Amino acid sequence: MSNDEIVKTTGDKLKLSPTDRKRCDTLLKLFDEKDLDGSGTLCLDECVKMFKNPCQAKEYFEFMNRDQRGGVSKKEFLAALHVQDKESQYRHMFNIADKDDDNKLTVDEIAKELNISPELADALRKKVKECDTNNDGKLSFEEFKQFMPLAICQL
Repeated sequence: MSNDEIVKTTGDKLKLSPTDRKRCDTLLKLFDEKDLDGSGTLCLDECVKMFKNPCQAKEYFEFMNRDQRGGVSKKEFLAALHVQDKESQYRHMFNIADKDDDNKLTVDEIAKELNISPELADALRKKVKECDTNNDGKLSFEEFKQFMPLAICQL
């Protein structure tokens, strides 16, 4: 099934807005980039390359691989990264990234957990600054929730 067909069927089934459909399309492009062997599924090794932290990669792989068939399909990937309750997903990601447990994320913490390349570091700083409403140079959880949709689509 093509990415367009997956986005259409998922979007129709879940009554997604055009913005959410575009986000699904963006996530499927990410999937295709990370599917290094072109198998149409992500194996654990491919997930490890997506995340710098192997434990985090294994945790996400197990979470996404709902049917336990050994690989994450495009539909599973979308369901895990888009369709699940965004608040829970963002809270989980925030807690993993918050290494010093201060309930704030620095640009460095975000870059490390999202595996942001040095080439995208300036773009990351700009997005963080856009969402940093109290101008303390860090993102609270509320600010992080505003940041994530921008990061997923634009970084």
